[in-house]
Amino acid sequence: MVQNIDKQVAEWHENNEPAKIIELLESLPQSALTRERMGWLARSYNNLASNEENPEHYETAIRVLESMRDEESEKDELWNHRMGFALYHLDREGEAVEYFLRTLNGNPYDSLRDDTKKLLDDCYKFLAFPRYAKGYFAERVEKAWAAFAEHEAELRRLVDEGAPGEEIQQLAFSCLRTAFPDLSFEIGAKNYHIILSADGTWMLYLLFRYFLSRMPESVRAHWKFSIGRNAHPDLCIDFGEGKISAEEVQVLITEDEGGESVSVEVYHPCCTPPKPRLVARRSAGGQCRGRTGQHRVRFRRSTRRKKPRRPKRPSNSPSCVRCLPNATATIPDGRTSTSSCRAR
Repeated sequence: MVQNIDKQVAEWHENNEPAKIIELLESLPQSALTRERMGWLARSYNNLASNEENPEHYETAIRVLESMRDEESEKDELWNHRMGFALYHLDREGEAVEYFLRTLNGNPYDSLRDDTKKLLDDCYKFLAFPRYAKGYFAERVEKAWAAFAEHEAELRRLVDEGAPGEEIQQLAFSCLRTAFPDLSFEIGAKNYHIILSADGTWMLYLLFRYFLSRMPESVRAHWKFSIGRNAHPDLCIDFGEGKISAEEVQVLITEDEGGESVSVEVYHPCCTPPKPRLVARRSAGGQCRGRTGQHRVRFRRSTRRKKPRRPKRPSNSPSCVRCLPNATATIPDGRTSTSSCRAR
């Protein structure tokens, strides 16, 4: 039995032996896994992935980090760096950028700052001049479109027959996840239209544009893809106890103290007690999250380059949460949507 765990972990890390660190930390009881040790576990998986060239370990590192995500961790430079490091090596540079920026916005020590700047520069370079010719993301895009082309007729059949939205979304996501493992999107229930959501990550728009440029003609003949949904004055939300149209809703916007955020209060008779009240929580990146029981909306100004916290979502759920659980949004066109350094 190791007497001084922290000292032993530091020694193994110095000797680049991440497998031993993982074995030791995972043998500890849950009560002994402090935040610092959980961070070491994620770091070790990142390093093990680099040593063995096994990207699955990066996915494990992300799961470890997600398990400890809270307000405190999202302000921690090492937590953000480790998350960005894993995403970067999974060719998800658009998402990694946000975490690297948050690392630099904190107070990182010198070597961490230098490593983060190098990785951030690489992210910008790859996003501006992607590695399409060499494969990586381009290969995943081609595989995703090939899978979608193979199943698109089945998707159209499910849409025409009015199959449950979850069944349609699961089939579509199983095709597209090769290119975007954490994709949020909406799919039309009365037409063949898929709306991609950047989920608050603005750099994803660049990847979406390339993705759509590679759409096969066989898919383009039947399907329409777009990035984000445009505002429409006739948008209507039906949450089971009545319909709410945009023209019936009163909105009050007030600036909070300090000027870093604004509050948006939404009123409609259907949203007052005892009936559920509508709340839409919108981040600076535009991601909409919803729940009942409140009607106060708060979002930060977009002047800060901080990634809004994502709602926790099961990895097998591709749908984007929109406004109210179990709500459907109808638009006049007939679309209905259901809600290389070592890791530190």
